[in-house]
Order: sequence, then C-alpha cells, then structure tokens
Amino acid sequence: MPMTTRRGRASTELPRRKNFKLRQSQIDRARAALGADTDTETIERALDAVVDLAAFRAEADQALADLVGAGGVANYFDPVARTRRPRIAAAARAR
Repeated sequence: MPMTTRRGRASTELPRRKNFKLRQSQIDRARAALGADTDTETIERALDAVVDLAAFRAEADQALADLVGAGGVANYFDPVARTRRPRIAAAARAR
C-alpha cells in the first residue's frame, strides 16, 4: 500500500517494523469495522481514519467559526449571552 504525505502525494518512505502490545480483540473489532484482511492493513486503515477525522474536525471547526463570525447565529451555550437573552416564559407572562 503506497504511503502518502500530509499533502496527499505518494511517498517513497518504506514501512518500518514496529512492536506494540495491543489487545487482539480490539484489532479483530477494528478489522471487522474497517473490512481489512490483515492486522497490518487494519492498523494502517485505523491510522488513516484518525488522520482523516482530525482533518475533518479542523475543517468543521473552521466552517462553524466562519458561520458564527458571519452573524445571525445565537450561542445558547455562552453564559454571558444567556443573561442578555430574554426568557420566553417571562415574555409570555408579561402579556
């Protein structure tokens, strides 16, 4: 399986032998989830998935920050914003 760099280009880096103590049951579950044929392929696919997930999270965080920065999005989890937002129940009682 060709290895790729962070920018997606093929790398000539050769695989290195590594020794890890891993639970076989965990590898078996990952193998089934990833559809891999060997332990090595399972670990490679799992590592690729982690890198892809980190890139996705960074992209999603940036998109959300851009959306919030554009305005019109209420942050209901900000304690300061909660004190400035009128309560619906209080507004209904005032009628």
